[in-house]
Amino acid sequence: MIVDHLALSLLWLVSCLGIITAPAGTLALSQVAAQRAAGADPGTGGAFLAAFRRHFVGSLALGIGWAALGCLLVLDVFIAVQIGPPTGDILLVALLALLLGYALITAALPAAAITFDTTPLRLVRLTTLTVLLAPGRAILGLGTLAAAIGVVWLIPLSLVIVPSVTAALLHRLYRGALNRFPAGTRRPETAPTRATALATPATAVRP
Repeated sequence: MIVDHLALSLLWLVSCLGIITAPAGTLALSQVAAQRAAGADPGTGGAFLAAFRRHFVGSLALGIGWAALGCLLVLDVFIAVQIGPPTGDILLVALLALLLGYALITAALPAAAITFDTTPLRLVRLTTLTVLLAPGRAILGLGTLAAAIGVVWLIPLSLVIVPSVTAALLHRLYRGALNRFPAGTRRPETAPTRATALATPATAVRP
């Protein structure tokens, strides 16, 4: 299992060398981690490349648009700081709240992107609903992602294994919440198994 995590993390790192390929690489990482969490043995290299090709086109608009939104929010924070009180303070509080929401959605976005077969805008909407309907899982997901970044910051060599482990943890964390949405919104390969369906509350959410 350690070898699989190493191989998957290294493939993700290579895919991130090109900036425009990073979103597809991240979704491929999440896809293979999800397949393993479901008990499948898809291999590593072949499964990663297949998922990378499948998600490449769709992930471009999603990745560029979502990164641009994040940059805009950060820029607005700097502008609010320059404005000063009292208007700047009010804007700063509002922007920090938006940044927190952005971070919560970001942590859930890869798991949602490999689950739902839809447009980028509707995907963001579904992910936002997931965060709102399962705030506990969303906070744990953001905490998991923050902890992973902290580990890599303190121990750079851990970058060869942390991405794969983090993707697997995030998938397990969000799986139940994502499976509450109607089957018609999900990709066929991510439909819940019988065991998952029995373990997931029957309440369906209308997107």
